[in-house]
Amino acid sequence: MITSESRPIPSDPVLHGLSEFLSFDCLPTFVAEMLERVTGDDVDVESGKVSYLRFKPTRDCVAQWTFSSSTGRPIFVSAKLFSDETGAAIATDASFRESAYRARIAAGAQVELYEYLPNRRVLLQAFPLDAKLCGLPLATDAASVKDVFARALGPPGGPIQLVDTTPVSYMAWHRCVLRYTVDLEGRQTNYFAKLFSDDRGAAMLTQIQALKRRLDARGSPWVIPTPLTYYSEARMLVVEALADASELRLLFKHALEDSSLIPEIKRQCAAAAAGLSAFREVPVDGLPIVAPSDLVDGLERKSRGLDEVAPALAQRIGLLLRGLTVEAAHLPAESMALTHGAFRHTQMLVCGDRLGLLDLDNLRVSGASADPGEFLAYLDSVVAKQPHLATIAGDCEGAFVDDLIAHGRPSLRWLSWYRAAADVKHAQRCFFSLPPRWPETVEALLSSAERCLVGSRRC
Repeated sequence: MITSESRPIPSDPVLHGLSEFLSFDCLPTFVAEMLERVTGDDVDVESGKVSYLRFKPTRDCVAQWTFSSSTGRPIFVSAKLFSDETGAAIATDASFRESAYRARIAAGAQVELYEYLPNRRVLLQAFPLDAKLCGLPLATDAASVKDVFARALGPPGGPIQLVDTTPVSYMAWHRCVLRYTVDLEGRQTNYFAKLFSDDRGAAMLTQIQALKRRLDARGSPWVIPTPLTYYSEARMLVVEALADASELRLLFKHALEDSSLIPEIKRQCAAAAAGLSAFREVPVDGLPIVAPSDLVDGLERKSRGLDEVAPALAQRIGLLLRGLTVEAAHLPAESMALTHGAFRHTQMLVCGDRLGLLDLDNLRVSGASADPGEFLAYLDSVVAKQPHLATIAGDCEGAFVDDLIAHGRPSLRWLSWYRAAADVKHAQRCFFSLPPRWPETVEALLSSAERCLVGSRRC
C-alpha cells in the first residue's frame, strides 16, 4: 500500500495509476487542467478537496473534487478510472454526447464539460454532466424546472418563480439531491429533489404518498415529506421540505460542547423506536422483499475483487458472512414487515414534537429487526469514526433500545444479527471510500460485527 495524507491507498493489480489518481496530498494535474479549461480564473484551485470517493477493487474508482468559486457556488469535477475501455465507449456514445450538450447549455459553458484521457483510462466530467445521472442537465435547467413546478402546483393565481437551485448532496456517478426554492404568489417554499439513474422514482411517488396518508391517520410520532411530483424526463422525485426542521445529526455534534442537548437527543432516539411498530404495520404495495439471505448475498457481491487488493480483509469479511448465514439458519423465523432500509439518525429531523424521517427511496419488506439493527449499527459507525462521541452514542443506544422494548417484544437475537450485518456493510463502505483513518474505522466496525454475532448466539 501507498500512504497519502496519512491514509493508505491499496495497490490494485488491475487499476493501473490508482495511487496517482488518489493523490490526496495534492490536486492531480489532469483535474487542475480540466478545471482551468471549464472555469477559467473564476475558481480557487487551492480550495479543491476530495468530497466523494468510491473505489471498486479491480473494476473502477470514482473521485469527486469540490471547489469554491467567485459566485459562491461550489464547482464539482469528477473523474472515473476504469480497468478497461468502458470510459472510451461512454465518451463516444451518442446519448452521452447529447447529455453533454444539454449540460453545457444548462451551465452556460462555452466548452465541453467532459474529457477522456485514453492513456490513463480516465473520464473527467464537470457538473451538471454525469454519465450515470443523465437527468441532471434537465434538473438544473431553470426553464424546465419552472415548468415542472407550474404543472405540479396547478393553475396558480400568479406566476411561479424559481428563486434558487442548490445541490445539497452530490456524489458523482451515484446520486444527487437538489434543493429548489420556489416563489408562488409571494410565498417561498423549499423542495428537495432526488435524482436516480433509473425509473424507480415513478413507483416511489405513489408509495410514499400512501405511506404518508396512513402514518398521519395512525397518529404516528413521525412525519415524512409530502411527495409533490415525479419528473420522468430527469428521473427525479420532488418532495416538499419539512417546515421548521433541524437535523438530528447536528445535535450530536453540538452536544459535545453543550451537554444540555443530550436529553433532547435521547428523546428523539426514543421517538425513532416508538414509531417503528406503527410503521411496520403500514401496507405499501409493490415493494421488494429482502430476506436475510438476500442481505448476505448483497454483501458478498460488494466484496468482489476485494481479495486481490486486501486479502486479509476479504478473508475476515468472508468469515463474518459465513457466520451470518449459519446463524440465520438456526434462528426462528422472524415476521417480515415494512422497512425503511436506511434507518439511522442522519436521516432524521427534529420537527417540534414529531420526528421527521427522510430518504424513503429504500423502502422494502424485510425482517422486523432490520431497521433497529441498522439504527444501532450506524451508532457503531459514529463511534468507530469519532471515538470521542462514544458516551453520547451509548446514551442514544440506551434510549432507543429501552423504547423499542417498551413498544413490543423484539427478537434480541435477530436484532444482534441485523446489527452485525449492517456493521459489515459500513466497514465495506468505509474501505471503498478510503477516508482518513480508514484502517482503524474498518477494524472497529468488523470487531463490533464479530461481537454482535457472538451476542446473537448467546441471546
